Amino acid sequence: QGRPGKEKNAPMCWCLVRGPAASSSLVVRPVVPTTSIPSPSKEQQQQQQQQQPRGHRCSPGRRARTTTRATLLSCPQTLTLFSVPGTADADLVSEVVDSAWSLQYMVRGPVCGSAGSIETSLLPSPAAQDRERLLAAFNNAVLFRYANRETLEGFLSHAKTKLMLDEMSSDEGKSTHGIASLAFSVEVPNELEAIFRRGDEWENGVELFMGLDDRTADGGSAEEDVLEFFTLVNQLATSSAFGALQSGIGRVDALIFHSLHDETATETRAAVVDLLQCRFVYAVRFADQSQLEALLQSPPMQAILNGDDRSPVRLHWGIVQRIVSPEENDKVGKASV
Repeated sequence: QGRPGKEKNAPMCWCLVRGPAASSSLVVRPVVPTTSIPSPSKEQQQQQQQQQPRGHRCSPGRRARTTTRATLLSCPQTLTLFSVPGTADADLVSEVVDSAWSLQYMVRGPVCGSAGSIETSLLPSPAAQDRERLLAAFNNAVLFRYANRETLEGFLSHAKTKLMLDEMSSDEGKSTHGIASLAFSVEVPNELEAIFRRGDEWENGVELFMGLDDRTADGGSAEEDVLEFFTLVNQLATSSAFGALQSGIGRVDALIFHSLHDETATETRAAVVDLLQCRFVYAVRFADQSQLEALLQSPPMQAILNGDDRSPVRLHWGIVQRIVSPEENDKVGKASV
């Protein structure tokens, strides 16, 4: 659908096209049919207004507000990554995941959440070494959503939250090798099912997370270019062609390292810290893995994954969280890669 105010009275669709050879960015461009729709005369506009039901009139040339497009709501989230030792058995993995998951019932804040193992086999990385570092540092994740920023901050600073995360990552317990949380916000439809992620289709699935930067430092795209690009990506992902349950991008508000143990080398730990630094997080949720695989083959996602200089973003890291329902958390294990 076209944007209001552009090419008035002409239907439009959006497409992603390659710019000239000298161009340094991908171009998001409206496509207007060659046969335009003639503008109604003044008399026709007045007649249309008179025919509209009372209370639903709009001024000439202005569209009546549609009721099918949901208002978007900004929802703060935290993605907490943690690593269970590779030698741990299934019971310990289940205990760690259950402990992190249960925080939402012990501390006021989260309105919904998901837990699962981290997989990277579906997601290419600009550097294989970075992918291995990330997998070595973290292999499970818990996502929480909050009503507002204040409840997010209150949850992270709460004594019970700190105590549990400290106990999970203590040198004595060694139940995890490291824990890190990213706080960011995404826009979702202002509907109960979307906000609280309720329904059978939300019980299981996969969710892709990408840590991204714009190309301002490279003399390329700025933040507004990134947000405009992902407006297209969100529409594409949630279309009937791919069927995402939700898709959104948000600025990273905070990156918190609760702990990061490394028994091998300080350089590796520093590399993981540097790897997680990013300006945006893109998240997209699917009920079925095949839908995610199809989206990853789309031109916009291929441009991101392959480091195309014409993409407005640079990929820092990427993970796929395999979601399991609360009833199946005791079955969660370290993912095979």
